[in-house]
Amino acid sequence: MPLTPFLAQKLDECRQLHDLGTSPQELVEMLHDQGLSVMEVSQVVGGILGLENEEAHVFVADSPVWVEVIEQSTPVIDQIMQVLDRDGDVEVMSDGSIVYREVLVAEHLVPPPG
Repeated sequence: MPLTPFLAQKLDECRQLHDLGTSPQELVEMLHDQGLSVMEVSQVVGGILGLENEEAHVFVADSPVWVEVIEQSTPVIDQIMQVLDRDGDVEVMSDGSIVYREVLVAEHLVPPPG
């Protein structure tokens, strides 16, 4: 997925910080504090570390700064899945995206399967 100009700027800023010794975890925390979403942080940090989408999502979602957000969103995501999956047309993709009747409904909201 191509980066928006905003995320491209964040990627450049974070790459410079990483080159100066800022750890990936510190970057995750900094971007979280700046109000970026899990998906946005995954794109930035994944770009710096050369990770695939799924790997970057897992790395970011496993960060302690996201634990509360993930825990609070899980019941809502479960309800969405129950409603959408009544007719069996819901699929959770390897990157955690939710696809309903072959239409992307939510990117990276749930932990990847497996």
